[in-house]
Amino acid sequence: MIPNELFAKILPGEKLNTLEDLGAGIFIDAIFCDGANTKIAALARDYPNTLDGKVVLSSLEPANVTANATNVYVAADTHTVQITSPVVQGMFQEVYVDSGSEPVRVHITKG
Repeated sequence: MIPNELFAKILPGEKLNTLEDLGAGIFIDAIFCDGANTKIAALARDYPNTLDGKVVLSSLEPANVTANATNVYVAADTHTVQITSPVVQGMFQEVYVDSGSEPVRVHITKG
């Protein structure tokens, strides 16, 4: 069981995938970029557009955090981007920290 408030630290060159590591229905809703040299790539949560088998809304492209111009996420240094704000908010399934970056903290939630 995941408590209401759970934080994790991701070290350089590492990734946290909530589906693989924590189970279904668990996501990262905030990435705290405390260091001066923070570079990350993040995979947005995939939102279903159906309810009981019926399409209820049109799908949006996921808002990945990546340096790739076509919004393609890869857990690799070549896809990371420098973060200049202290917090990145969204709903993410996976966060990768560049091997030359400082560690980041993430807030984990059910959703």
